[in-house]
Amino acid sequence: HSLPDARIVRVGHDELTLSDGRTFAALRLTAFSNATAAGANGAVRSLSAVSLGTNGFLVARGGRIVPSGTMTAGPVASRLTVGIQGDRVWIGDQAGLCRAALRDAVLERVNGKGRGIIAGDGESLCVASGGEIVLHQDNEPARVIAREVRGLRSLAVSGGIVLAGFDDGRLVRYDAAGAGLLWQFSDPVDAVAVQGKMMYAAVSGWGVYRRHADQTEPLLVLDASSGIDVSGVSAMHLAGDGVYVGSRFGLVLYEGTSGSTRMIDPGTDGPVLALGPSPEGCGSTIAVRGDEVLFLGRRGQVLMRLRGGEQWPLRITSAAAVRDVLVIAGETGVRVCTNVQRAMQPWREFFRRNP
Repeated sequence: HSLPDARIVRVGHDELTLSDGRTFAALRLTAFSNATAAGANGAVRSLSAVSLGTNGFLVARGGRIVPSGTMTAGPVASRLTVGIQGDRVWIGDQAGLCRAALRDAVLERVNGKGRGIIAGDGESLCVASGGEIVLHQDNEPARVIAREVRGLRSLAVSGGIVLAGFDDGRLVRYDAAGAGLLWQFSDPVDAVAVQGKMMYAAVSGWGVYRRHADQTEPLLVLDASSGIDVSGVSAMHLAGDGVYVGSRFGLVLYEGTSGSTRMIDPGTDGPVLALGPSPEGCGSTIAVRGDEVLFLGRRGQVLMRLRGGEQWPLRITSAAAVRDVLVIAGETGVRVCTNVQRAMQPWREFFRRNP
């Protein structure tokens, strides 16, 4: 077809609809009935994957449309994010959400209605896709806290409190009492972080704002002079009285008490793609940067590095930890380490994309 950047937007009975955001094209599905499996055609970094049934998926990449060969070849497409809740791993991508039990790694597509966003604090997990935000907490049934949500851009959770940033600049708090608009910024909220009564919001083009629950309005604490990319903060995570801020320029620690800011590990190249809570006994924060996972202390110390190798997914995009379990996602799949204290042991393959 003539739309090399197209994604699959609809699968009908005998017709496939594609779009690159400007143009739509309809193709007959019978044309692909004898196509070779996706892996053999090089569709490793697929832009879209749509279910055709129990075990069938179509994968679109680089102008080609091919059926996947196995159940695990097609359900997860585009950049992956991961989270852990209880004995399940959650995987988010551009198509929606998947989950799988740690014990058997059988993938189940939970929501395929739009980009999957995942946020966790080690005890609670919040997932969003298709206009719904769902909160998972240990020993409690999952709870839908918002429906018909549009323009969600960023998400954070702390206990039963969920903080959400939107494309239109809204900063919204969800809790047991319902939803409340905390502030209306003039530009998109790229990343958020929350812990107890303290909240942070990274606003595109402006910087990072801090707000305590007792304050009436947020305060700008980090701007372009701090060394962050104010037009593209990728992640934030609270550690003690400070907050780690990741962007394409690297990693910054803002210390709330003193108001000081410093670069963390400045000798390392590459953008920071993800930040989150670390496993027990391994500091306060994990950061995904380049092909490494960094374990950070509350004051910016780099306590440990895990570097990519043969057993790791290629080009890591996300990581999550609960207790002594660490999950890492990349362009080629997801790996699980069930004992971080012995992280150099052979890792168990959890999910593999097309070979």
